[in-house]
Amino acid sequence: MFMAGPAVALLLTKRRERSDFGDLVPWLETFCDPVETDDDGSLDFWIREPAMVGAPPDLDVAEAALFNLSHDDDFGMDGEDYSAFTPPPVQGLTVSAAASGRTNHLLLGYVALVIARRLGALVDFDGLLGYGHRLSEPDTENEARRAEAWQLVSSLPGVIREVSWDRRDGDGGHGWSHVGDPEFLAAWLEHPEFHLIK
Repeated sequence: MFMAGPAVALLLTKRRERSDFGDLVPWLETFCDPVETDDDGSLDFWIREPAMVGAPPDLDVAEAALFNLSHDDDFGMDGEDYSAFTPPPVQGLTVSAAASGRTNHLLLGYVALVIARRLGALVDFDGLLGYGHRLSEPDTENEARRAEAWQLVSSLPGVIREVSWDRRDGDGGHGWSHVGDPEFLAAWLEHPEFHLIK
C-alpha cells in the first residue's frame, strides 16, 4: 500500500473477506479508469468523474493522484478504544491517495464518504482534524491544541468522537484520533478548513 498523500480508515461492524471487493469494482468503474486489483487484493483507481461522488465539478482531475482501497492490516494494533460506538467496529479498510494537495484531499474525502455510506462504515481520520495530525500526550500545548480541535469538529453535524490509541514506542503513552460517521464527513467536506491527515 502507498501513502504519500492523505489516508482514512473505514471502520466496519461486519467482516468482509480479504478479497471481497468484487461488489465495489463495477460501481467504481462507473466513475474511475482503470480499476485494477493488486496482488494483495487491494484496488488501485484513477477518478475520471469527480461529480459522480459528489465532488465539486470544477476539480481538475489532471491533478488527481492514484487512489487505493485496501484492507487495514493494522486495525486494532494500536489498541484503539472504540467503546463509544455501538456496535464497535471489527475490521478496517484504508482509502489513500498517492499524493497530497487540495484536489487529492477533496477527492479522497468524497470517495471515502460514498464508500462509507455504501458499507455503513465509520471514518477514522487517523489524527485530530483541527490540529492536522496524530497528537500524543502529555503536555500543556498538546492539551490546548486537542481542545481547539474538539471545539471545531464538535460544532459540525453528525457523530464525531475522540478515540485514544496506544503508542508503540513502549513508553505507555497514548494519542487521539477523530472518528466520525458519514454525516460528519459530509459536513467536514463543506467546511472552509477541510483537510485530511497526511
